[in-house]
Amino acid sequence: MAEGSNVSRLCFIFPNRRSLAFFKKYLCEEVRCLGCPVVAPAMYTVNDFFSRISDLKVSDRVDLILELYDCYKVLYPKVESLDEFVGWGDIILGDFDDVDKYLSDPEKLFTNVADFKAIQDSLSYLTPVQREAISRFISHFRPEVRKSFKGGEIDVKENFLQIWNILLPLYRSFRSALISKGKAYEGMLYRSIAESVREKPVADVLAGVFPETVRFVFVGLNALNECERTLMKKMRDAGLAEFCWDYSSEMVRDPGNKSSFFMAANVQEFPQSFEYDPEGLTAPEIEVVSVPSSVGQAKLLPSILKDDTYAVVIPDESLLLPVLNSIPAHIEDINVTMGFPMKDSAFYGFLSLVLAMQMHLRTKGDEVLFYHGQVWSIFASGIFKHLIRNDAEAQAAVKAVREGHRYYIPEADLRKGPVMDLLFRIAVRDPKSNDASQIRDICLYLKRLIAGIAPLMAGDEAHAVEVEFAKAAYSAIGRLQTRNLGIFPATFFKLLGQLLQPVAVPFNGEPLKGLQVMGPLETRALDFTNLVILSCNEGMFPRRSVSSSFIPPELRKAFGLPTYEYQDAVWAYYFYRLIQRAQKVTLVYDSRTEGLKGGEESRYIKQLEYHYGLPLKRMFANSKVGGDVSDRPVIKTKEDLEILHKRNLSASALKEYLDCPAMFYYDKVKGLKPSDEVSEDLDAGMVGNVFHKTMCDLYSQYKSADDRVSAASLKSILSGRDAIKGRVRANILSELNSSEVSGRDLVAEEVITEYVVKTVSRDLELLTEGGFDSFGIIGLEKMYIGTMEGFSFIGFIDRLDSFRPGEIRIVDYKTGKVGKDDVEITDANAKDVADKLFGSVSKNRPKIALQLFLYDYLVRESGQFSGSRIVNSIYSPVTLAVEPVKEVPLSGEFLRLAGDGVRQLLREISSLETGEWKRTEDTEICKNCDFRMICGR
Repeated sequence: MAEGSNVSRLCFIFPNRRSLAFFKKYLCEEVRCLGCPVVAPAMYTVNDFFSRISDLKVSDRVDLILELYDCYKVLYPKVESLDEFVGWGDIILGDFDDVDKYLSDPEKLFTNVADFKAIQDSLSYLTPVQREAISRFISHFRPEVRKSFKGGEIDVKENFLQIWNILLPLYRSFRSALISKGKAYEGMLYRSIAESVREKPVADVLAGVFPETVRFVFVGLNALNECERTLMKKMRDAGLAEFCWDYSSEMVRDPGNKSSFFMAANVQEFPQSFEYDPEGLTAPEIEVVSVPSSVGQAKLLPSILKDDTYAVVIPDESLLLPVLNSIPAHIEDINVTMGFPMKDSAFYGFLSLVLAMQMHLRTKGDEVLFYHGQVWSIFASGIFKHLIRNDAEAQAAVKAVREGHRYYIPEADLRKGPVMDLLFRIAVRDPKSNDASQIRDICLYLKRLIAGIAPLMAGDEAHAVEVEFAKAAYSAIGRLQTRNLGIFPATFFKLLGQLLQPVAVPFNGEPLKGLQVMGPLETRALDFTNLVILSCNEGMFPRRSVSSSFIPPELRKAFGLPTYEYQDAVWAYYFYRLIQRAQKVTLVYDSRTEGLKGGEESRYIKQLEYHYGLPLKRMFANSKVGGDVSDRPVIKTKEDLEILHKRNLSASALKEYLDCPAMFYYDKVKGLKPSDEVSEDLDAGMVGNVFHKTMCDLYSQYKSADDRVSAASLKSILSGRDAIKGRVRANILSELNSSEVSGRDLVAEEVITEYVVKTVSRDLELLTEGGFDSFGIIGLEKMYIGTMEGFSFIGFIDRLDSFRPGEIRIVDYKTGKVGKDDVEITDANAKDVADKLFGSVSKNRPKIALQLFLYDYLVRESGQFSGSRIVNSIYSPVTLAVEPVKEVPLSGEFLRLAGDGVRQLLREISSLETGEWKRTEDTEICKNCDFRMICGR
């Protein structure tokens, strides 16, 4: 900067605040060299520059949607509710913003399709491209433009047509309403300036706002909308503006590269003030690193960042915290320019859980019940754990709720301690009500909650960011509260989300030196020697984002509105401009193929390699997974056997050992159990439990020796199907620990009721066909204990009864699959069945046969029925409708072989010579094993 230069009377306009801050730094260095004080020039971002010129103030998105709805109600008598309008009202706002920023003529664009035929002869004011686009658009509604109904529902085209035909009057009334209140959306503000400089000399427009400024310098802009272009043209023609375009490298200037899509026209229309890089630029050294992990990209940074001369660009905002946590300790000066977005914060996640909890609660009379899913998620929240860390009463309540496994949790069980008392209150009494008083209650509830928990986080530095987000949420809720909105709770939460999602908390740091951490937008007009760009995946960089619009693509293109090609060109310029002066560039991408993520590297990497032929140094990150214990034996000890001899084994325990001795060890020796979770629906095992309990309930009144089950008794049970269903429902509620039966469980209720009816019917059939007048119940869920080879065994027999004198039936209910090898056992096939039972293959193991053997053994061992014939009966309710009860007389040969096999198995378990609890060779068993994580498989 030369001495005596008139820099103080200049005004500099930048694309963002970051480039403005760096310009201030370099300007200060020049002034220091000059040795005399200089009044700083005016400096603005392009958005601030436009806002400074206009008297209008841009309102937030929610205010604009509500204002738009008020205008819409006047124009459309059959107006839908605000709840329905919010979604597509936001789309209309976006379209109006584009129409104004690109100075499209709304009269021509929003042509009334119904009147098209009347005006199609006078379309000379349109360009040929526009006429063709409108004709193509109208063709979608031919051969006639009228209301059409299909099956009583409005046709999709007609629905769109109704909205389209109201857009022009809505656009006019909306703008008038905003102007009358001094408000605007951004595009409206831009258009007002563009129109004012068309009507008045631009020097007069600017003089009133910048009286001391003689010249305006535009620095580092790229894609201009028509409003910006119009203002800059007027300023150029008036000799008020200079233009500095960052358009130097061969890659950026390449006509085949979309990065030149705007810039070539910009440079031609607004010539450069001076030439950049007259000696040309050399291509940077480029490394491409493939990492099979998203967070893994951040964890790679310590091996890349040698000093603080680097800039780390993060297209994926969710990686900000992992990146900050991965910066090496030797880098002390760090500046984060992108801000931490609220939508990725712990507080926003906590607030979302609270809102979801309110939407899923139930009321039963005066009792308020909270759905377990959201309650357990809140319990798992880091913020909630921090809030109750010193509250013993709340911690005890959380423990009790977890151990209770209730489907719906009563309010009284949750309101323990000050935090839980604030949190677990009802705010949404009716999700389907749009009563304004309910919205006021929700606002009051949320504000009280935030006011109560924010002070508990304020003293902890780790939650300083969350406190800032809590303040922003409190403010946003207050703004919505003043609106007195009559909307559904879900709509209120959506509007609140729209207010909160743009919120970001800036980080304190050294802004002009050290390591720079930023998003792609913050890199505009800045250059760095060493660059690291993360998330260089297709769809992330460049970002794949197509905004919803009511304006069809052909019309958008014909009327100069931005399309996907516009977005492609903008992102291409960001990338190629950013790397043009760098010496070293490291591009890192996530190579995982998972769900909708294809693990595809960015198109820019392929362009650098194939289109520009640059030598790329490719690397692949990997890491060794530690903690592999798959080869370590599970040693069998004397203490293990002592434990086993003190416990009761069962048929299922023997099957577990046959499947996998290591699984048997973790379960029966160590007593490890998977953590219980609240079941959403009845699974197969729970269906069996409900059926067993119901059958036990029905026959429990006949357990005494004097009370026999007669045919009349069975007929009485069958005549009360509603009573059976009532017992089934009660048992389902008990099994689920719930207060209601809903969804798929209603189907299960009907199925189990039918199972019970078929079972009782088969008992009645056995009485009738056998010519008996009644049968006796000896025991229900009867427990037997016996010993074998020094081990104690236990068995619970579903039903022990007797139809004939001298014959005892061991009845087993089986709601699952019953195989042939379980029930068709003779002396001829006994060896085959025994071989399958004790073999190494688990898939077709006849486990029911093992259970029946053990039941027979325990009953005989008890000596209770000496001299009686024992018969095994399998009731399989799935097949009782088409097959009779299965009588399973176990052959003497099978009993001998099974006895020998079990004794051999028990001797193997008792032996220390084997040295270990071996793991199964059948990896299919491992897939469903509860212990696979600690086993090492």
